[in-house]
Amino acid sequence: MRFRRYLGSLVLLLCITLSMLVAAPAEAYQPVIFDGHVHSEYSREGNFTRDRTLEDIGADLHATFLGIPVVGCLTDHSDVVTKRLWGIYPLKWRYVLTPELWTARQDDIGRLSTQYTFLPGEEVTFGRTGDGLEEHGHLLVYGLNEMVSIPFEEPLDLEPDPNQPGAWLLPESVWEGNPPRKDVRSILNTLPYGATGYIAHPNGSGPSRQDQWTDYAWAASDRYIGGKNGLIKGMEILSAGGDHTVQYIGLQKSSAWSQWESKLASGRNMFVIGGSDSHGPAFYPQIGSSFTYLLLDDNEIHGTKTTSLIPYAAAMP
Repeated sequence: MRFRRYLGSLVLLLCITLSMLVAAPAEAYQPVIFDGHVHSEYSREGNFTRDRTLEDIGADLHATFLGIPVVGCLTDHSDVVTKRLWGIYPLKWRYVLTPELWTARQDDIGRLSTQYTFLPGEEVTFGRTGDGLEEHGHLLVYGLNEMVSIPFEEPLDLEPDPNQPGAWLLPESVWEGNPPRKDVRSILNTLPYGATGYIAHPNGSGPSRQDQWTDYAWAASDRYIGGKNGLIKGMEILSAGGDHTVQYIGLQKSSAWSQWESKLASGRNMFVIGGSDSHGPAFYPQIGSSFTYLLLDDNEIHGTKTTSLIPYAAAMP
């Protein structure tokens, strides 16, 4: 079993190396570090990210990758709505990202643009029609000039959060599944123009793996994956220091490996990236735990083309 894993990892590393060499001539491009999965105070998960400013994140990025150009994508959650934390004890969060918070974050990005390079992104939670609050996977959305529409069916009847000025909460009725989460296809069909997505931590994160991509999400998103016009360009194979392309997890073949293998076999390209999924506190994965090497020219590094970055190569731990 260990030999299979080692051999699989070695083959993957060789493929990544060759793809980098083929993708772009070395003399025309400069390596750039891209962390495509970072959370800020705008994710508002209780006390976990509330005080984590963009200045804090920028300082962490530059301290971690000293001397190398760094781009960070702020993929704050579309919502944090749960009754529990990793299934351990009862906990109610009902935060949702609003246009007002999106605008405030955009203002912060502009204010810091001479110091740090941040891209606006979003981590959107998928649902399935009729499943209420149940999650069917997370999608990292890039290339955004506006936020993705709130992933719950109308009416929302948002309530102001008394403890966090400018933030809003979903009503208590969400615990009964009203309003329900939007379906995978509904969200993909209404992504803002120019937006592209990468599947986040397909095997899930945290002890309970409750945010993994379900069989339903894979099936419902299949026609959106790969190809010239595919909205989903690839997946996060390294997330928070974990390898989501490991062929076997225990005795079960991993969903990420099987899905990636099948898409490539059918002739559809799936780029692969890495992101730290950093939220800040020490018990969360830190910036640098996973990331992506990009090969960009100077215009892409310093100009507006950074809003549509397409990684050429996979993440390296």
